Amino acid sequence: MAAEVRLTPPARRDLARLRDYLIEAAGAAPAKAFVGRLVDHCAGLAETPHAGAGRPEFGTGVRSTVVPPYVILYEPKSYGMRVLRIIHGNRDIDRAWREET
Repeated sequence: MAAEVRLTPPARRDLARLRDYLIEAAGAAPAKAFVGRLVDHCAGLAETPHAGAGRPEFGTGVRSTVVPPYVILYEPKSYGMRVLRIIHGNRDIDRAWREET
């Protein structure tokens, strides 16, 4: 059985905002390609979810991975991984975490 990636409501909002921004800034095709890259990265990582860096400052078991310039915060789960947030690396990640989580 393939590992599964599930997104929390804040992660869904992050992804929707990112998609909308990219559509406006670069067009639909580049937006679709980049969002696809994020999704593919998470799908691959779900097979070995403990490979990401530990981020205990965001909670027990929270890990992160990067698809430049975005930081993906997630939790390994028995089914694969649960994406908690997708935050641009230039933002204050601690502050962004507190604002939407």
